[in-house]
Amino acid sequence: MKRIVTLMMAVLMIASAAVATVYAGEKVDGRKTAEAYIATDITVDGKIEDSWKYANSYKVDVVKTNFAKDWYKDTMKSGVDYASMNVKVLWDGKATLYVLAEVSDKTPNHVADSTWLRDSIDLFFNWSNANAAGSKKDSQVRIYADGSNASSVVGLKTAVTVNKGSWIMEYAVDATKAGGVGKYVGIDFQYNDNILGKKNREVCLGWSDKEDKASSDATVYGQCLLSAKKVADIKAAQTTAATTKAPAAKPASPATFDAGIILAVAAAAAGAGVVVSKKRK
Repeated sequence: MKRIVTLMMAVLMIASAAVATVYAGEKVDGRKTAEAYIATDITVDGKIEDSWKYANSYKVDVVKTNFAKDWYKDTMKSGVDYASMNVKVLWDGKATLYVLAEVSDKTPNHVADSTWLRDSIDLFFNWSNANAAGSKKDSQVRIYADGSNASSVVGLKTAVTVNKGSWIMEYAVDATKAGGVGKYVGIDFQYNDNILGKKNREVCLGWSDKEDKASSDATVYGQCLLSAKKVADIKAAQTTAATTKAPAAKPASPATFDAGIILAVAAAAAGAGVVVSKKRK
């Protein structure tokens, strides 16, 4: 009996520990919010699958305060290549969160000594969407323009495709701890831009974080809703709307319009002929 009780207690402890790992993040009012629809066709291969076309796009365009805004976009610095980045998020409805980043950067650089000073993307996650003072990241991944990465995330999946003047990053991470449909993940995106090709980054762009604190303070993050909406349903609704849309009224046929004019002119001419003939009499 004692053994049975001990075994039951052990099972309960394991179950409790398992439950404790699910953070079940709730919404934080006032935070920038992204929405991840459910998609089933995503393969992390650096290619843009059809489902990505239906995901919302978010601009990573906040110039962080540690980097002088009077330098950024200075029109006196002709020829300077300023990068830009847009991100999209989707998930599989079960346990995997996907991120797609599309970067425009004509001069990707890899020369800086410190890894965070090279052209790269940083992703930050807090699975409980924490907002209390002192909250930290749960994980961070840095992906470079040459396709390599530095990450604290186990089971990382990343693919990079480099094009002329741009590059695409596709990423997948285990989102089990977030708690499932309707829950929120604390998340932020960052682009480190080494513009001049030297040993420093000139500009650091963020999505929510304005102060370059994302690596140490999760309260500056935005949040991502793990939505119940399915890409397949959104696509079907758009297709139906397009096919059932009432056709616009057609303008009068030029041929019909011309015929009317001809008849009117002919009638007028006939009338004029009668008048003339009377005068001749």
